[in-house]
Parts: sequence; C-alpha cells; structure tokens
Amino acid sequence: MRAALLYLHVASAVTLIGELLFASLWLRSALARGGGSAITRYTLATMAWTSKSVALPSLLVNLVTGLGLLHVEHVRLSEARWIVVSLILYVLLMGIWHGMLTPMRRKMQKLVEAAPSAGYPTEEREASSEFHSMASRWVSASVGAAALLFLILFLMVAKPF
Repeated sequence: MRAALLYLHVASAVTLIGELLFASLWLRSALARGGGSAITRYTLATMAWTSKSVALPSLLVNLVTGLGLLHVEHVRLSEARWIVVSLILYVLLMGIWHGMLTPMRRKMQKLVEAAPSAGYPTEEREASSEFHSMASRWVSASVGAAALLFLILFLMVAKPF
C-alpha cells in the first residue's frame, strides 16, 4: 500500500511540475514568435486541455496520496513541521493556480476569440498590449507557482525540520 501511494504521489508531482513548466514555455514561445492567431489559439487551447486533463487530476491525486501516506505512516503533524509548511505552500499554490493562472488564461482566450467589433482587428488581437500584458503576468505568476512546487519538493525530500 505504501509503495503504491508513494509512487502515485511522486508521479503526480512530476506531471504537475511538467505541466506547469511546459505551459509557461508554450506561452513564452508563442509570444516570442510574435503570436499570430493560429499559434496563440493553439497554445491557449493546449494550455486549457492540459490544465484539465493533466494538472487537475495530478493536483487531486497528489493531495489524496499525500494525505494517504500521512495516514499509512502514522505521521504526527506536530512532529513533522515540514509537512505542515508544505501543506500551507500547497494551499498558496492552489490560490495562485486557480485564483490567477486559470482565470488569466481564460481572459486571454476570450480576448483572442473576441469578435472584431471588440476593438481589435483579427490579426492584431494577439499583438495588443492588453494581451501581452496578461500573457507576461501569466508567465510571471507561473514562475512563482513553479518555485512553490520546487520548494515543496525540496521539503518532501530533505525533511529539514
């Protein structure tokens, strides 16, 4: 039981880190290439799909297996402060992910898919300062989220306190 929980816990952490890093790289790459309707739409659609099909299941599996490991190992939170700190960072990560990254990605999608009467000709939507500002904020927030993931990973491996 412990081995299966540990495997699923680690595997879900790896896929979560990978999804976040790749989403950020995809968006940065689309911006560096100058956007363009097809590139930007594809990038945002891929980000939306991987968020639903990879990140969300990974988040849930990671949380459930982590709590399962606490139960199986009979870990007392008062004796494992690194777990308490990790859980607090996890909640902060979820706030960034679901409070900033997901809504911002949806706003970028709406801007890209907006009707021409929304203020930008079709070919200029992805080049607008509004879109670039949102995309830059998304990339910055994703770097912060990735840093939290790596900090949690460090705490899980090193168990410093």
